[in-house]
Amino acid sequence: MQQLLVTVIVRVIALFTVIPVHEFGHALVSYKLGDPTAKNQGRLTLNPIAHLDPLGSLCMLLTGIGWGKTPINPYFYRNQKKGLALTALAGPMANVLLALVLIALVKVMSLVALMVPALLGSAFYLFLIQMLGLIAQINISIAVINLLPVPPFDGFRILAFFVPAHVTYKLQEYQTYISLAVLMLLLLGFLDWPIQFLTSFIYKGLGFLTGFIDLIARAIV
Repeated sequence: MQQLLVTVIVRVIALFTVIPVHEFGHALVSYKLGDPTAKNQGRLTLNPIAHLDPLGSLCMLLTGIGWGKTPINPYFYRNQKKGLALTALAGPMANVLLALVLIALVKVMSLVALMVPALLGSAFYLFLIQMLGLIAQINISIAVINLLPVPPFDGFRILAFFVPAHVTYKLQEYQTYISLAVLMLLLLGFLDWPIQFLTSFIYKGLGFLTGFIDLIARAIV
């Protein structure tokens, strides 16, 4: 029961942080490339309400896999193929950057706890550290999933930049079937191992980038 409660809390928090940050990344880069669509519709913001999709939000709460809604118009880009790839990449990268911030925050909070022994006895403080770490992992997992090189994920639009147009058109013809197949693989757990492996690898990499905090902790303690 406690584990279920933690899962629900993490997914709710992720719904209002992970997805908005991801969609804001898309909106910001698209705007920087000359597309005002997201800005005109009030989506160039970190306000979660502006990005949440009803079905995507429900799926996030039930399965841990969700999506938002960011309108873009590639006709505003000078180079549509490149613009679509950069806009697609921006979403996952925004999640990775948020994960980096959260990992650094977890380390700082852990350092503070070592300096203030009373915090080590605070169940809420330790729970908060745990939640931040889990949300960092979810950010990375969402980034990894979105980089899958098949439609409708961001990775497909990145792949489209490197392969001939006829290849992407052929894949788009079967987008519905591919999407359903990948969704089933995700829900049935067949992609758990590679996603967890990549998530762990990136998490450790971000931990290395924030290693200076560990050095400070060792120096103080």
